[in-house]
Amino acid sequence: MFNSHTYLYLKFLAKSVSKHGVHSPFVYDLVTKCLNEKDKRLNKEVPKSTRIAKKVINYFNTTEYVFLKDSFCKINEVENLLEQFDNDSYMIIKDPYQSKSRRLLWNQLIQLETVSVSVDTFYLGLLFVRKEQPKQHFAIRV
Repeated sequence: MFNSHTYLYLKFLAKSVSKHGVHSPFVYDLVTKCLNEKDKRLNKEVPKSTRIAKKVINYFNTTEYVFLKDSFCKINEVENLLEQFDNDSYMIIKDPYQSKSRRLLWNQLIQLETVSVSVDTFYLGLLFVRKEQPKQHFAIRV
């Protein structure tokens, strides 16, 4: 029988899409120019969530991001932080499916009004506050 993490991953695969299912130019560029790019410099020994995070940070080429890896964060603390974001800022959520508390936090974060775009790669979650874009959630296979 499957363990719960395997079950969650299979469930994610069933609802996720590749670049062909993305109808947002912003997210399509993120997928094709960042998430799907092969980078030989990134060691395969490094956890996939870390490899994806490094690709995202390099892609946006900015220091305006928050890397959230603590599952003990309170939703209102994160919401206050997101309200200070501009269009060039983003938040990285490490391993949103790692535990029940992280799944709950991830699901609460993507429902926040301040978050307009959320990208779920299973290994990593990305939150964007983009004023010009309607609220959308994407589950992307990488």
